[in-house]
Amino acid sequence: MTILGYVQETGQRFVSLLGRVYNTSVEVSQALTLHHAVRRLLAISPLKCGE
Repeated sequence: MTILGYVQETGQRFVSLLGRVYNTSVEVSQALTLHHAVRRLLAISPLKCGE
């Protein structure tokens, strides 16, 4: 299992954080839905699924 990052719920928004360790992750985007937050995290990740 590989951790690409995290999605944090912050009230009405979901924040995508890129990085393997939560406290050193970097915010890469904000979205209104969880689905879009995950898609943005996957799109910007330097890792490909399945590696």
